[in-house]
Amino acid sequence: MRLLLIDKDASAQAPLARQLADKGLRLKLATCARTARDVMAQVPHDIALVDLSAPDPQAQALLAERNAGQHIPMIALVPEAALAGRISDVLHFADDWVAKPVGLPELLARIRTVRERTKGGALRSLRTGALIVHPDAGQASHAGTPLALSQRELTALAVLVRHAGHVVPRAMLNATVYGAGVATTPNAIEAVLSRLRRKVRAVGCTARSDALRGIGWCLTDERMRR
Repeated sequence: MRLLLIDKDASAQAPLARQLADKGLRLKLATCARTARDVMAQVPHDIALVDLSAPDPQAQALLAERNAGQHIPMIALVPEAALAGRISDVLHFADDWVAKPVGLPELLARIRTVRERTKGGALRSLRTGALIVHPDAGQASHAGTPLALSQRELTALAVLVRHAGHVVPRAMLNATVYGAGVATTPNAIEAVLSRLRRKVRAVGCTARSDALRGIGWCLTDERMRR
């Protein structure tokens, strides 16, 4: 698999390139969006990793071009402390995100997930255990039983399922459900999750969204808790 990493300080990513090479993946480094365009024009790449540590209008323009039809799946690399400030970039353009500093196991898991989810250029269903979400169709089910969810509940569930087993920061979930920069009451997202939990349990689903006070939520199913 060919990966493209867009990072102003690409030289610092050489260790990551070696680690990925050991896993059979090839990583090409690009220091700016112009170089990235040239690289992609010459050789097709499977996934682009876009570092959003600092505001970069060129990188954001490249992401916007991708959404305009030049599709290559993209994973945003974002410092955990900066998630709230860069949330709009992540939500509007990237297929997924990984908090920095990047851990190799999590990055590999995200690469596999994005690759599978975006085959054919379309978003596939999200699944953990028997819980399935179809974001494009606006539907969710457990073991074949449909879930009657509001749009906000469906959006929250999709984010949690997409990142099952990993903590979803509060800022990320809140901005995804209500929109980046939208002011909400302190307990608004908790109310959405409370209703979601009741509906999920009502159909016999044992998946659980655990709250980490002041940090975010993590969705786990029975297999993860064994």
